[in-house]
Amino acid sequence: MVEKVCDALTEVVPLLLSGVVGIIGSAVMLFIYDLRAGAVAVALIVIIGVLQWWFSIRALRLNKRINTRRESQVNVIGKSRPARVSTHFKAITRLNIRFNDTETGIWTIADIFSLAAVLAVLFLIVGIETYDAGSIYAMITYVMTLTDSLEHAPILVDEGAHFYDVSSRVAEKVTQQGG
Repeated sequence: MVEKVCDALTEVVPLLLSGVVGIIGSAVMLFIYDLRAGAVAVALIVIIGVLQWWFSIRALRLNKRINTRRESQVNVIGKSRPARVSTHFKAITRLNIRFNDTETGIWTIADIFSLAAVLAVLFLIVGIETYDAGSIYAMITYVMTLTDSLEHAPILVDEGAHFYDVSSRVAEKVTQQGG
């Protein structure tokens, strides 16, 4: 379990930092170019944030159930009852499938909103004659950077929920051994 905590710190933290910089930087640049484009960016951030909040609650619950099953795995296999071993692994598989289905649904909804944001910004800025081709390209690039950064959110939520559950279990074991 400690290895999982270390993996999360070395892989997730850099992804989180680059995502935050991408989100904030893109939103700020869109506001500088056009207030309406910035408003679209903020709306997208809020929508994706609400989706991720819902997903994080679900991910935490599912990760807790998956990790509880995995912790009992040695005992289940050690008792050598094939029916119980089969039931155990089927349950873990069902939980993993439920988790992946939830994550896929969130990604699909987020991608639809991201596409709508790209189209909205494009629609807002193309008709304005004050923007040259380079400015339009830059704004679309910032929207795409924003959507790419937001696309990492489900992975971060998944890893964050897993990290939280595993680290709380490790802390609980350390407390039990120390006290």
